[in-house]
Amino acid sequence: MLKLIYDHCTWRRSSNAGSSANVETLASGWTRGWSSIDRVGYLQTCVNGVGAVPDEVAGLAFVDKSNLVWGRFVNNAAFYDLVRSNTPNGFGAAGCTETNGSDGDSFDPAAPTLGTGFYYLVRAENACGQGTLGRQSNGTSRTGVSCP
Repeated sequence: MLKLIYDHCTWRRSSNAGSSANVETLASGWTRGWSSIDRVGYLQTCVNGVGAVPDEVAGLAFVDKSNLVWGRFVNNAAFYDLVRSNTPNGFGAAGCTETNGSDGDSFDPAAPTLGTGFYYLVRAENACGQGTLGRQSNGTSRTGVSCP
């Protein structure tokens, strides 16, 4: 088992939680290529297009009928795309409501026609590429339009 431990001012990882013999500290270099976040852990970084794409964005919700917000703490996200579809599984032909937004919210004044609705997904991106639009209920990755 691999465990990340915070000892007041030093992060260390241990391959055997009860043994101090298998502990590596930050000074040993095991975190090269990772950025630190105090008391949370380590997140893979993207530097000059090398590294990891952002994680899935969570917490997409309406504030009112036109304003949407989402969780902005996404692993290594630089920008966000908000994608709108007329069907729950039609994101391949969806439109981009917001492209390269950076503030964790969006305004969409459009109103669906009577008896229909809009469906939204949000995706994070960085210099390494676009993150995921999430997963469907069967566990497969959602696919969708790529925003310019």
